[in-house]
Amino acid sequence: MARGDARDDTVRVLVLTDHVGGGTGRHLLALHEALAHSRVATRILSTGRVHFHGPEADAVGCTRPAPALHRFPVAQAWNLMEVTRALRAAPVHVLHTYGFWPIVYGRALRRAGVVQHLVENRESIDTDWRQGGFRLLRASRSLPERVICVSRSVAEYVVGAERLDEAQVRVIENGAPEQRWPVPREEARRRLGIPASAYVVGAVSSHLDRPVKGLSCLIDAMRDLVTQLADVTLLLVGAWSPGGPTIAALRAGHLLVRTILLGYREDVDLVYPAMDTLAMSSQSEGLPIAILEAMSHALPVVATQVGGTREVVLSEETGFLVRAGDAGALASHLLSLARQPALRASMGVRAQRRFREHFHIRRTAERYKGLYEELVRA
Repeated sequence: MARGDARDDTVRVLVLTDHVGGGTGRHLLALHEALAHSRVATRILSTGRVHFHGPEADAVGCTRPAPALHRFPVAQAWNLMEVTRALRAAPVHVLHTYGFWPIVYGRALRRAGVVQHLVENRESIDTDWRQGGFRLLRASRSLPERVICVSRSVAEYVVGAERLDEAQVRVIENGAPEQRWPVPREEARRRLGIPASAYVVGAVSSHLDRPVKGLSCLIDAMRDLVTQLADVTLLLVGAWSPGGPTIAALRAGHLLVRTILLGYREDVDLVYPAMDTLAMSSQSEGLPIAILEAMSHALPVVATQVGGTREVVLSEETGFLVRAGDAGALASHLLSLARQPALRASMGVRAQRRFREHFHIRRTAERYKGLYEELVRA
């Protein structure tokens, strides 16, 4: 897991997470790669599943599974011992945690003096930590030196919900890499069996069935769209259950024949070029990686104005923003983009320019590097 020819002044960071997958997983791997040739050496340790394979996932280590039943509190005690063992075997300057239990482990380790500097991340305001979890975080809120929030909306929520000192909080927006060898639109569509003439609305999520993703709203919008467009395809990327709400809604809306369900894909960068527009109908978001990836591919975005989404998408410039649950407005903007290819192209160009200026992973990596060095060099 160690990388490069570490120098004496290299800042060593262990990123601890409860799983590596979806948009956050792609972000962590991209951040690791972007920092590879800097004076910050990161490695990633997961206490749960790693959903990626291949060279990119070589940066990720996993704790050994508990020999007993993997349930509370046995699993948590085992994971804490495993993380402690990893840190003693390869000490770091900074422990950076993602997810509720990694946050708890990090605070316990800092209180015990195992780690010197502790940084935490908050990815969204859609948490299932409930009041017991929040009480635990409030009681130990002085332990992390920095809590990184991926958008201003998340920061406002976290300060209130966890009663953090605002001096602890830093906003560092998510980033995404730019595809080095983009796939031509025609080739992407050929691989997926999509006609060149079709208007393709794409949606990307790690789990399509999650209620917070609001996919039923997008499906309602598509029902309106297919009555006005002869050749339209809904392209869904993400895990789904055969008996889950996504399939049920598509079947009820008679949209299965108009929909391509790709399932979970690691190679999502090969799918974006097949789209004309990215749609996101979430009820809550932190700062979606899928939107940044779509912008990097010069796609306009039609999304709900929730969380950090409204900090990324410039309505009527790089796409459109609608109220959460407003299927009519979603359909109207998707139809407008379908009927105006020139508008779609110009919005895509502006979206790509905004991505390169504000959300490229290199910019995000520089900010993380500065924060780590600030703590260690102080």
